[in-house]
Amino acid sequence: METLASREPIKRALIVLLLFFLFGLSVCSAQEPLSFQWRVTGNRNGEIVLTNNTSVPLTAYLFEVIREPCNPIEAIQRTFRGYDAITTLDGDAVQPSTSRVENLGASRCNKDGVNSPVKATFKAALFMDGLSYGDKEWIETLMQHRKFRLQSIDTVIGTLESGSQGRKTRQEYVALLEKAGRAADEPQQDLQRIQFSDTDPYQQAIRELSKNETMPLQSELDRLLAVFRALRARIENALLRSK
Repeated sequence: METLASREPIKRALIVLLLFFLFGLSVCSAQEPLSFQWRVTGNRNGEIVLTNNTSVPLTAYLFEVIREPCNPIEAIQRTFRGYDAITTLDGDAVQPSTSRVENLGASRCNKDGVNSPVKATFKAALFMDGLSYGDKEWIETLMQHRKFRLQSIDTVIGTLESGSQGRKTRQEYVALLEKAGRAADEPQQDLQRIQFSDTDPYQQAIRELSKNETMPLQSELDRLLAVFRALRARIENALLRSK
């Protein structure tokens, strides 16, 4: 006949299993939204692996690149690299539970005469739902980049709309865009030292107008305006979600 005493081991086992289950839940809930791994490839190149641990797309990220100099007496070269799917025309966000690998390369000469893999450290990231992760200063830098691109896009749209009565030629539009680009405000100091992969809106519009000369001008203007208006709306919506 089963007694209360005989049930004790079973109860203790169930309690242990419950504690393990709760511990697992706490670990999962405490998981960082993004994993950043630096590693060395077989040919001695450095690369990073970004893994999105959230349920929403990872839209922007920024990291520092550290390159060993060729001459031992030179200082280590530090640059910053950024990517933003929101400000890029064909932007590709890192989808939930997926990873992205970026090759960093190697310093081909150094004091040892052996290739030195380029290193990197994570700084900040932005997600589609407005979540931010990383150093507050660099999160703000990513936001400033979006605001700066929005300002440029507004000027490009205004320039493309300035000849709505058909009084400007293709060459005049290109000249106006070049002038607007030269007159545009310089990005803030923090932005100037970051290599973003998106294209300058002025240069994008100039390139499109110059390469599609066989297309009727008004048709090309309408197409470009639709592209830049959609890009503007995407950036503006992202900024609103981040507030």
